[in-house]
Amino acid sequence: MGIFEELQMEMQLLESNSKYEGYYYRISGALIMLVCGMLCKQQTIDDIHEWSMAKPARKFFELEFGINKLPSRAQFYNILKNVDAKKFNQSFIKWMKSVLHGRATGKTVAIDGKTVCGTGKLTEDGSVLHIASALVSEMNLVIGSIECATKTGEIKAFRELLELLDVSGAIVVADALHCNQNSAKAVIEADADYLFVIKDNVSTIKDDIELFFKEEKAPSHTTIEKNGGRIEKRTAYSTSDIDWLDNRGHFMNLTTIGAIHRQFDKNGQKSNEWHYYISSAKLSPEELLFHARMEWAVESMHWLLDVHFLEDKTVVWDMNLQKILNTTRKITLNLARIYKAKNCPPRTALSDLFKRNLFDIEHLSGFLNFFRNLPNIPSN
Repeated sequence: MGIFEELQMEMQLLESNSKYEGYYYRISGALIMLVCGMLCKQQTIDDIHEWSMAKPARKFFELEFGINKLPSRAQFYNILKNVDAKKFNQSFIKWMKSVLHGRATGKTVAIDGKTVCGTGKLTEDGSVLHIASALVSEMNLVIGSIECATKTGEIKAFRELLELLDVSGAIVVADALHCNQNSAKAVIEADADYLFVIKDNVSTIKDDIELFFKEEKAPSHTTIEKNGGRIEKRTAYSTSDIDWLDNRGHFMNLTTIGAIHRQFDKNGQKSNEWHYYISSAKLSPEELLFHARMEWAVESMHWLLDVHFLEDKTVVWDMNLQKILNTTRKITLNLARIYKAKNCPPRTALSDLFKRNLFDIEHLSGFLNFFRNLPNIPSN
C-alpha cells in the first residue's frame, strides 16, 4: 500500500468516529478535497471549494477518487466542522509513524509551539489556539502535534506529545522552556536523548556551565558562514567530564554540557551571544552544534504555515475547523517535502513546487501517483 492510500484509509476510519451522518458526501472525500486544494496552493476553504467546482478539478476527483458528486460550499463547511479534530490529529500521527517506519533513529526531533494568532476572537476570554509540533529536522517532516492552551501549557503538552510519538533513538531538542527534570525524564522514557537549552530557569546549573566554558579549555568546533553582508562565526564547546557539576543528578542521564558562542559582523558592527546546553547524549562539539542548529527547522515550518497557507490570517469562525486546517496544512507540507526530496534539485523552493501544481491537474495526478507507488520514504 502506498503512502497516499494509507492516508486515505486513515481518513476513512474517521467516518466511524464522527457525528456526521451524511449520505451523499463522505468525510474522507471532503478531506481529500482539502488536501488536494492546498497542494494546488489554495489557502482558504472558500478558495479550495471554488477550485474543486471547476470542470478540470471535478473530472480529476471523479477519475482519481471516484468522487462524482461534490458538496455545495455550505455543505463542505458543515462536513469539515463535524470532523473530530483531535481524532484527525491522532490519525495524522499514526500515518506518519507508518511513513517514517522508525527512521527517526539517529536524527534530530525538534519540538516547539506556535500560536495561531487569528483564533483569539473565537473564545469569550480571548484565548488563542496554541499548538506544539514535533518535526524530524533532517527530513523537514512534521511527525505530530498537540494542542495546548497557552505558551506555558506547552510544557505539559511536550510530555504528552512524546507519549504519542515514536522518537526512539532520536535526539529531542527544545528551548529553555522545557529544560526541567520532568521533561528530561519523559524524553528518556521515550527511549530518546534530550538536548535542552539551559537558562536562568535552572540558574544553579547554568551558572556553573557558563563559568566552566569561559574559564576552562574544552574541545571546540568552529564554523563561519557568510550571507549577504553578514558574517556569522559559531564556536561550539562540549564535555562529558562532568563529575564536578553540582546538582547534575537533577536531570536523568545527564551526560554532556555544552556552549555555543555566536559572533556576528555586519557592516562593521559586531555583536555576540552565548547559549548553554545540557544533554543525555555524549556529544562532540561538532555534534552539539549540528543538533542545536536543527532546532530551527521547526521554526521554519511555522513560517511556512504563515507564508504559504496564511495560517495567522485565516478567518474561520469555528475553533474545531481551525485545528483541522492546521493538521491538513502539515499533511500537505509533508507530502510536498517527500516529493521534493526524491524528484527535485536540492535548492528547489517549496513555493515553486506548489506553483507547478496550481490548477494543473496533470501534475497533481502525477504527484499522487508518485505516492501511490511509494510504500514508505527512502532511507536517506
